[in-house]
Amino acid sequence: MELLEKIFDNKIAIGILKKPISWEISDVRLIIMLALDKDKILDYEVIFSKIYKRVDSIAKVISICENSSFEKFVNLFN
Repeated sequence: MELLEKIFDNKIAIGILKKPISWEISDVRLIIMLALDKDKILDYEVIFSKIYKRVDSIAKVISICENSSFEKFVNLFN
């Protein structure tokens, strides 16, 4: 299978698992995937920094995972 190397639109996907999976030294419920076109994004560091600030503590991650509505979830990232 051949993988395409072209990103047509910049996207961020966030998955919240019902049951955590083991990942190295801890369990994971929150998965963040990025598809970024390097030609359209000038400063990746800014994007990663903004995401990191919202998930840099266990309390923040739990808050994200426990949100019951999409609107509340989106507000955590605004």
